[in-house]
Amino acid sequence: MRQFVATNRHIAFLRERRINTHHEQECRLSEGHIIFLRETARIEPYATFIVGSGFCSMGSFSYSWSEMFPDVVVGRYCCIAHDVKFMGGWHPMRSLSTSSMFYDRQILAYRDAQEDFGVPVPVRHSDETPDFPVIEHDVWIGQGALIGRGITIGTGAVIAAGSVVTKSVEPYSVVAGNPARHVRYRFDEALCRELLESRWWRFALPQFADLDFSDPRAFLHQLRDREEDMAEFSPLPTLGSELIAL
Repeated sequence: MRQFVATNRHIAFLRERRINTHHEQECRLSEGHIIFLRETARIEPYATFIVGSGFCSMGSFSYSWSEMFPDVVVGRYCCIAHDVKFMGGWHPMRSLSTSSMFYDRQILAYRDAQEDFGVPVPVRHSDETPDFPVIEHDVWIGQGALIGRGITIGTGAVIAAGSVVTKSVEPYSVVAGNPARHVRYRFDEALCRELLESRWWRFALPQFADLDFSDPRAFLHQLRDREEDMAEFSPLPTLGSELIAL
């Protein structure tokens, strides 16, 4: 992960690339703002980071009202509400101890003990830390949810407010609770399958703005009639390395 101090060049570049940092106004950043992101981040136009300093890979027409970890991956058309958290540090469950003292050499207490005893403690366990979550397309994460690591939240899923999500969530599943459990699917099985097969998020919202998306079945029917004449929306993403290099 890299961090850098935003300048007017960064702010203008984000605006030029249609990467937004405010829901309604053009920009909330100012010179001196610290930004965290990965060089490998891929951010599509019309992605919006409404709060915080973390920028992650995010698809078009998605937005977050919560601070984002740079390692999270977000697809298109996602809505992330206020106060959503992502589980951070991980501890080795299969080792003798779960204590960070056994493997984190950056901890001051570890370094003090090594200096006093004159004996370094080698790291003898494998890295068990799971990756940060992958959030697919058209996902709604409600306020105050806690999202675990090493999981995928499937396309069309809904995470109820306050849920603690520790396992992957199926496409179009609505989950709630602590731990989060499947409550129902947003639509019947056939419609969920058709929506996934259509991959409607390939297109930009203005391309189908005149279709009846209030009725998913009607929308799919209309999309099939039109999609042969529609070009998939494949914008050039902005890379984290481009921002860092400015």
